[in-house]
Amino acid sequence: SNAPKALTDLGVSIIAGKPPLWRTPTKEDIEERERTSKNERLLEGIMREVSRTHRRRLHHSWIVEFAWYICTGGYAVFPFITDRGGGDLAFRCELWDPMDVYPVAGSDGLEAVYRVYTTSKVQALSMAKANGWDWEALQQRFDYRSRMDEDTLEVVNCWYLEDGDVVNGVIMDGVLVKEPTQETQ
Repeated sequence: SNAPKALTDLGVSIIAGKPPLWRTPTKEDIEERERTSKNERLLEGIMREVSRTHRRRLHHSWIVEFAWYICTGGYAVFPFITDRGGGDLAFRCELWDPMDVYPVAGSDGLEAVYRVYTTSKVQALSMAKANGWDWEALQQRFDYRSRMDEDTLEVVNCWYLEDGDVVNGVIMDGVLVKEPTQETQ
């Protein structure tokens, strides 16, 4: 039957039919309303940038994909801010397949998050180069083992807490391409 797909598509279209409205509670004070209006415009601008960046990476609109994950029972988002230089900030929010994300809880709450997924070797090399990781070690592994003809490789992206700081390391095809690095500033 086509019912499950049709119902999922209906749910996605209902949730993502219009862009979200960002409204923050205000008091009757005019000065407070002006500050609130600026906040709402900032949130709208951030979501526009997130969606534009998401589409440039050849995806559907961010809100449509987010709605699809909601309707299929789970979602994992990775929001972050990067500095483009000169204090110009870029807001990003990646959608991750929840089947690829493994949270690790400890006695004090979340301790680590592992994202384990497969990607093409060409995409892995491109990702490593773009992020300034050790792509040459990855390239040597492919050359040495003559494995570029195989389609995919495994990527393990680990985020964990160490002495209150967030640390990130990346392994591609068994090669540590990004040494564990403190990510908090």
